[in-house]
Amino acid sequence: MPITQTRQGDVTILRIQGELAGSVVGEFSKLVEPALARDQRDFCIDFSQALGVDSRGLEALTALKRSCEERLGKVKVCGLNPVIETVFAITRLNLTFECLPDAESAVASFG
Repeated sequence: MPITQTRQGDVTILRIQGELAGSVVGEFSKLVEPALARDQRDFCIDFSQALGVDSRGLEALTALKRSCEERLGKVKVCGLNPVIETVFAITRLNLTFECLPDAESAVASFG
């Protein structure tokens, strides 16, 4: 499965394996929508096992961020490899998302 979902306290952690692209974006949305419906509003997106992300994946991330902010929540990303880090820098999403080294520090940063 390209995305796994776990919870740590009030934070929903989504671990991306492979690429957040194509049909995987649909799976991402299928995991996120019920979580939002259950009033989960803090998310950590873990890219430590990811290889890449495309424009649809970036759109899904920004849509999740908007939804969480409307609920006074946050979305943080972690484990960006150099390729994904470059994509975030080029698209300036590194200024929009708090980027942390790993899921442990990301979850701790929610306080």
